[in-house]
Amino acid sequence: MVDGNAAVRPAPALLPALGSMTSLQALVALALFAPGVVAPRAHIEVWQLSMFSCAVFAVGIPASFWGGGLIARVGSLRIASLCAAAIVIGMALAALGSTAALLAAGLCIGLAMGPETPASAALLARLVTAERRAFVFSVRQTGNQIGAICGSLALPAIAIAFAPAEDAIMPLQHAGLAALHGDSFRKDPTVLDPDIAKQIERGLSWSGVDVAAALLASTAIANAFPAFFTEVDLLLAPTVPCVAWPLTQLGPDMIGGKPASPRAHAVFTPFVNHAHLPAISIPCGTDRCGLSFGLQIIAARGQDRSLLGAAQEIETILRV
Repeated sequence: MVDGNAAVRPAPALLPALGSMTSLQALVALALFAPGVVAPRAHIEVWQLSMFSCAVFAVGIPASFWGGGLIARVGSLRIASLCAAAIVIGMALAALGSTAALLAAGLCIGLAMGPETPASAALLARLVTAERRAFVFSVRQTGNQIGAICGSLALPAIAIAFAPAEDAIMPLQHAGLAALHGDSFRKDPTVLDPDIAKQIERGLSWSGVDVAAALLASTAIANAFPAFFTEVDLLLAPTVPCVAWPLTQLGPDMIGGKPASPRAHAVFTPFVNHAHLPAISIPCGTDRCGLSFGLQIIAARGQDRSLLGAAQEIETILRV
């Protein structure tokens, strides 16, 4: 136990140390809070959140026991710095969104959460007298509330700002499925494909304002193309940003060497539907495994016959 009447370091060091340790506490709270806040936009499922939380606290328990010995050997400031680094790494992994990344994120954050409180307490105890220690520790503890408030205010806006543009129109798909199959879903969700059931459930949760905003976004997409097709006859684009994925999966795990979100494979096609444009996909080369790439050919509204003729000619050229 440190003598409460004498601090090892000069008093002026207390304020920056207290600010740093409070910020570290806030960072821990933010890291724990973040996946749940952004889950709807990031398409993180409930079971993935449960797995993440279990990983954090399951690792945090033994990390708390090890923390005391590590602090004695390495020093409280170094341990606090390592905790901060582990949290940042964990949050970066969580941002990838895949199940494996969320599990790894939980492990990193759990390793940090265990020794973080003992390390900050040991550091602050050296810098404050016994009379002020309870107050200083209480100030540091407000980091939990600060982190939660920051997460509540900032994370939803960040998730919306950096979400794929397709998210702006997805309420129409979800609400449409809910309108068609909502009664069947309410009676027995198991009669539906699990992925369709999830979309219906989301459709039932969207507000009228959400659906109206999606309608406006859809209309804006449709209005953008007439002027475009006064300058060109056809728009060529990949059909999907990857080759075929296993039949048993709804989508690929990776695209371009990076983890893929559930709808990442459909990034090039929804705008065509919302713009009411005719389009066709034809084979266009293969990868080293012999899997073909798709070439999407898009024409102006009403030019279906011209589109089919052009697609036939292009397909003939590609076969040569």
